[in-house]
Amino acid sequence: DYIAAAENHSTYKLTLATTRGKIYDRNGVALAGEASSLKALIIPSSKTAAELMGKLPIEKYNSITQQLKGKYPFVTEVEDGSCEGEGVTVYRVPKRYSYHSLAVHLVGLCGKNGGESGIERAYDEWLSDAAGELSVTCRVSASGRSLDGADREIDDTTPVSNRGVMLTIDSNIQNIAETSAKKYLECGAVIVIEIDSGEIAAMASLPSYNRNDVASVLNDSRSPLINRAVATYNAGSVFKPVVAAAGPLKRVRPGKR
Repeated sequence: DYIAAAENHSTYKLTLATTRGKIYDRNGVALAGEASSLKALIIPSSKTAAELMGKLPIEKYNSITQQLKGKYPFVTEVEDGSCEGEGVTVYRVPKRYSYHSLAVHLVGLCGKNGGESGIERAYDEWLSDAAGELSVTCRVSASGRSLDGADREIDDTTPVSNRGVMLTIDSNIQNIAETSAKKYLECGAVIVIEIDSGEIAAMASLPSYNRNDVASVLNDSRSPLINRAVATYNAGSVFKPVVAAAGPLKRVRPGKR
């Protein structure tokens, strides 16, 4: 028991990324779960802090200053691998959305508690069942301080997230629809349907938004979060065209030409 307790207290586990089932187009191209980012595992020390000062942008460095003064290893996202060195290891990890994803409204948004909109919400249970994790376990001293250079154990179960949901969307047609819509529309929707099968090959809604920065559009008067292709919203009176069409008509009494 003492040996087991000592072993447990000599390790420190850090989660680099969590994943869930992917969302694919009809050709197997991933529309969600296709991106990646870089994360740095940092072992705090005065030497590490000094080296990172010249390698990280000042805003990023200031945001981790307190963690660099601590004793436990930590993970932070970085733009590139130039900061790697003694006390710093950079890993490429899965990311749910890229900054240029297709079918943003249709695929939807996934938050901390699961799917919040679109396919992410409709198939949340299926996608959650394919959850994976990428983690690294570090060795620490009896006082809890990180041991730089000690062996690290990496546990990667993210391949299970290759399971997921396949849509009828064709990413090539979707890309054309979105590109064309941006040329002619500020607010609106474009839907491409195959006549024979009734399958939806593309569905675009404008304006769009960046799922990695939803907070920036919460107060946008154009309501970018609305999927105008399927959502109900006030489009104005639809009877006015009928009245306008009836206006030019002239009533003729019986017996008169």
